[in-house]
Amino acid sequence: MGDSRADGVEHRAIDTPDQDRSNNSEVYTRKGRAEVTYRLSESNGETAVTMRVEGYPPAPGFLADFFATELADYAESQQ
Repeated sequence: MGDSRADGVEHRAIDTPDQDRSNNSEVYTRKGRAEVTYRLSESNGETAVTMRVEGYPPAPGFLADFFATELADYAESQQ
């Protein structure tokens, strides 16, 4: 079983991270299931996150909003 959160997002890792710092996860929400792939890259002291969310609506849109909010909150907390 994956990790579950109060906001209804549960994830389960499909692959382990490789040297490129990427990961694939199956994500279950109240809005449906999706596969999420992300890659982290560093340049000039900054870290960029590239995400791909695949699934049937409305799960991808819900997860895109969820991750955008989480990443923005995290970035703000680091300033």
